[in-house]
Amino acid sequence: SASDSLGNTPVLLATEKNQVELLQSLIKRGAGVEVPKRESQETPLLVAVSKQHEECVQVLLDAGANITVTDKQQNNIFHIVS
Repeated sequence: SASDSLGNTPVLLATEKNQVELLQSLIKRGAGVEVPKRESQETPLLVAVSKQHEECVQVLLDAGANITVTDKQQNNIFHIVS
């Protein structure tokens, strides 16, 4: 997947901005939902959960996002929501 200088993919950026339709379109075109940010190792799902972007969370889960993945600090979605 293409990324910017910070390692953000279009899926990550769409998730951060809560752009649900764009996120759906990117996934439909084959964009990966597991590519993490370079530094933090946050995946789009971790970003969506941390920002409480519920629709993005659902889109990512429907696309098969891994719910057990962890970031650089070993946090997963269950740590973030608790």
